[in-house]
Amino acid sequence: MKIYTKNKDFIPERFFNKAEMNTIRKENKVIILFLIINLIAFPFVVQNISETKESSKLNRNSNLEEGKIKFEDISIWVKNLMKDNIEEAHITNNGGDIIVNNLSDIDELSSNGFIEIHDMNLNDNEKYKLGVSLYE
Repeated sequence: MKIYTKNKDFIPERFFNKAEMNTIRKENKVIILFLIINLIAFPFVVQNISETKESSKLNRNSNLEEGKIKFEDISIWVKNLMKDNIEEAHITNNGGDIIVNNLSDIDELSSNGFIEIHDMNLNDNEKYKLGVSLYE
């Protein structure tokens, strides 16, 4: 109406009202179209969100179960690695590397019923690096 009162003598009021109603109808049609599209898409969106939520919950639970560390395993590693013949030990997730000085230390570790030796390498500084894990 501000435009009409500004140009009162130039544009007839009836024409101005008709043009304004046409623009309002077009805007309403666009709003209704978007509303219909959203109502059609809503069930699909909800279904995708619920599937994603369930799969992330399952992944989180499986990761927690895989990452559980048993107190018994920790005590086994500590008992068997706190010896004078072991130079270094790097253990993660029930496996890792142990560095020892000589072959007799390797024999002592292999006779142990709890630790399994997978591989053995001689380092540059004449020490043996053993790939180990717990017997399960």
